[in-house]
Amino acid sequence: MRLRNFAFGLSIPAFLLVSFAAAQQPAATQQSGNVNVQVNVGPNAPLAFGEGQEYLFDIKVMLGLPTAVRLQVPFEHGPDFSYALEGTVGFFPGYFSDSVFYALGARASYTLGNNFLGGRLLVNPGIDLAYFDNHESTLAATASLEMLWLSEFNSHFALEIGIDAGIGVGIASFNDRDRAGDVFPVISAFAGLRF
Repeated sequence: MRLRNFAFGLSIPAFLLVSFAAAQQPAATQQSGNVNVQVNVGPNAPLAFGEGQEYLFDIKVMLGLPTAVRLQVPFEHGPDFSYALEGTVGFFPGYFSDSVFYALGARASYTLGNNFLGGRLLVNPGIDLAYFDNHESTLAATASLEMLWLSEFNSHFALEIGIDAGIGVGIASFNDRDRAGDVFPVISAFAGLRF
C-alpha cells in the first residue's frame, strides 16, 4: 500500500512537469511565429517572395519595334540578379517589311529597387541574334535594355510592364538586297508574366 501511495505521489509531479514542458513548447513556437510575422509586415522591411529573380520562366508580349512574343528561361539566380536565355518571334514593321523574325539571345536582370510604387524596379540588358525570313533573308544582331516594373503576387507569379530600347545592325543578307551594315532602332512597350 505504501509503495502504491509512493508511486501515485511521484506521478503527480511527473505529470505536472510533462504538462509544463508541453505547454512551454507551443508558447516558444508561437512567440517565434509572432516575431517572424512582425518582421515581414514591418513598414521598412523588404518585400518577401523571390526578390523578383526566383522564377521559372518569363513570357511577354511586345508592341512596337519589334511587335513580338518573348520567352525567357533563367539558368542562374541570385538574391537580386538572374541570367536567362531568351527566344523572340515576331515582326519589325517598317524596317523588314512583312518578314517574320526569329531571335535567340541572352539577358541579365538586376533588381534596382524594392518597394518602388508597390513593386520592384528591374533593368535587363541583353543581346540577340535574329534571322528575318521571307523576302529579307537577313541575319542581324540587336542589343537592348529592358526597364520594367514588377509586381509579385507570390514567389512564382508576377506581373511586369516596361519598355525595351536599343539598336540593331544587319550582319549578312542572303538575297539580292544587301542589308549588312543597316542600322535600325529597337523600341517596344511590353507587358508580361513571370512564373
